[in-house]
Amino acid sequence: MEKEKKPIYKKWWFWLIIVLVISAIVISIILIKKENHGVGSAGISLEEFEEIELGMSQSKVQSIIDSEDEWDDDDVYDKCCEEISKNKNESVYSYTYKYLGESGGYAEITYKADYSNGDMFVLPTVSDKQQFNLK
Repeated sequence: MEKEKKPIYKKWWFWLIIVLVISAIVISIILIKKENHGVGSAGISLEEFEEIELGMSQSKVQSIIDSEDEWDDDDVYDKCCEEISKNKNESVYSYTYKYLGESGGYAEITYKADYSNGDMFVLPTVSDKQQFNLK
């Protein structure tokens, strides 16, 4: 007796391929959405990053990045800026902030405030800066 051929949609390997293709599409969509496409004009641009110099005050840096005063809204500030480390070594404090880019990437800027001279009020100044794929 001759074995009857099943239509392709009734074979197990056909459905396995369909499930794998759908899984690949879903995973691709998830990965694309996770990519940092930037936070808009409230973020830092490559030009703004290049304008920042070592020794510059933290308030001057913030005025360069937030030239349109969008950071007055706490939600916008929290979306654009994050403190990622804080250190105290004797009377020297250092803080590192991560600033998300306008259209992708980010910058890390470290500020240092040195109270060793006995001054009560010291403005934090830029001691290091790095950018990662800013556009």
